[in-house]
Amino acid sequence: MPAVALIPRHLSDVVRQRLTEEPAVLLGGPRAVGKTTLVTEIARDHDVEVLDLSVQSARLAAEQDPDAFLADRRKPIVIDEYQLVPSLLPVVKRDIDRHQETGGYLITGSTTGALLPRGTESLAGRVHEMTLWGFSRGETARKRESFVDIAFTEPARLRGVRDATATRASYAERIARGGFPAV
Repeated sequence: MPAVALIPRHLSDVVRQRLTEEPAVLLGGPRAVGKTTLVTEIARDHDVEVLDLSVQSARLAAEQDPDAFLADRRKPIVIDEYQLVPSLLPVVKRDIDRHQETGGYLITGSTTGALLPRGTESLAGRVHEMTLWGFSRGETARKRESFVDIAFTEPARLRGVRDATATRASYAERIARGGFPAV
């Protein structure tokens, strides 16, 4: 079976930039939206592994000794499905506070609502939270959307009625397809 070409995510560049500015980046979003794929590409670029906590052996090792699980790893430390082992948070927090460096952690989580607890072990002020949503129309078309840029810089371009090139059938197909990657 031929390999499926990955659709580049617009948020990828933003995540990479935030890693140069923040101690940690948390990438949240719905299940199966592509978080693991995105962070795997970034991990590959940094020649680091993805610590996938959905894998039982990794999850058990992290639960048994969170300090040892994260010790001596190259950064950024990429933790996928963090919410499965929340006991890693205090270790991450201590490391960030101790080293005061950017780009230390790239963390993913699949939950609804706020991903990080707001208690004493939270990463408040240490993490930049981002959400990955389903594919945008521009991503599936492999084009960069420019509506917002045009709205602020050249609003006159948005005035007037233009004939749509899309048909009802193509709109229906886009809606039915949705914005999530195939599983």
